Amino acid sequence: QRSMENMGNDLASIAREALMRKAGLELTLLVEEHAFALRLERELIEMVLRVQASELEKRLAGAHHPYTFRNGTKRTPSAQTHILSKNPPLRYHVTGMGRFLPLVVDYNSSSQMVFDADRLDKEKISAVLSSMVPVFHDLVLAHPDLIFWQLVAIDGGTQSVYPAMPNIPRSYNATNTQWYRSAVEQEGLVWSIPSPDPFTSQFSFTVSMPIYAADGLVLGATAISVPVSALLQQDSHFRFFSDNVNLLLVRAETSAESDPPNIRVIAREYTVEQRHRHWIALPGAEYLSFNDPQIGRKMATDMKAGRTGVVESEHDGTESLMVYGNIDEFGTALLLIVPKADFLAEAIAMEKTVHERVNANIKVTGIILGGIIFVVIALAFILAK
Repeated sequence: QRSMENMGNDLASIAREALMRKAGLELTLLVEEHAFALRLERELIEMVLRVQASELEKRLAGAHHPYTFRNGTKRTPSAQTHILSKNPPLRYHVTGMGRFLPLVVDYNSSSQMVFDADRLDKEKISAVLSSMVPVFHDLVLAHPDLIFWQLVAIDGGTQSVYPAMPNIPRSYNATNTQWYRSAVEQEGLVWSIPSPDPFTSQFSFTVSMPIYAADGLVLGATAISVPVSALLQQDSHFRFFSDNVNLLLVRAETSAESDPPNIRVIAREYTVEQRHRHWIALPGAEYLSFNDPQIGRKMATDMKAGRTGVVESEHDGTESLMVYGNIDEFGTALLLIVPKADFLAEAIAMEKTVHERVNANIKVTGIILGGIIFVVIALAFILAK
């Protein structure tokens, strides 16, 4: 009986370990494939931005010609219908009460803000940006699910946002943004750290690059804003493993004072009922906590090195499996947290079945043993007389 009990426990333990290894491997492969697809989409967005910047530079270089843009602002009546039929990303405006209201935009024009122009005439720059509307339109039409905003800022001149919106926040000035400063300072294509969109507060990436004049001087910068939910739209595949998956965007923060390194949660996914708020930034600083500091060190090291990894740790009082994969050069990673119990459901069911069979066998064995003892005693009395 003891041997059968031990055998049942061993079988359940082996099944549990095998399922955990399998789950970890499958999730790791899924995260790696997701990261690969994400890199392809990033390269596509970068190519679109280069086309956008090239068109801007050519039009700015020809701004002196009085007929350069005479046909630039003509639009076809069905342009807006074509774009809307492809379901572009939904835009929501956050009110002071925290409500999310749909933001109506116009794909037939761009919103322009005019500041003091030092280098070029304001009217010429405005004409250039107006002439870019067909270009913006065609790029959005080709990639409606990726492009959120198309932004242009000329140093000391005019700025534009496409598609046009009813009201641009008065505090908005592209030359003060991270994407503009990074592009101008580094003089190359730059991805910004995921952050809330200034117009909608939806969490987004921004990729930007400088705009050059014919003499090689930097005139300004242009950018494309991409919702985080657009790049991570395949995360629904993770629901196949569990309905209790937690999806987070995290970043390793290392410093001399922090040991082990801090894993900061910079955004989290909301539930299906709040899908229009798919990803949203957290109002305050939030960090992951680990019972074992070595787990935090391993995750931070992997994220900084751009490696995919899997660890086991407690999260919100539940033993969980954590799988993470790097998504950008800043050490930002997509983190999946799945309760181990969801993966062990099969092992627990198998363990229960094994114990039931063992207990049934023990019961049958006990009955047979009792019968044999009764027969032996009876025979002993009969034969002994």
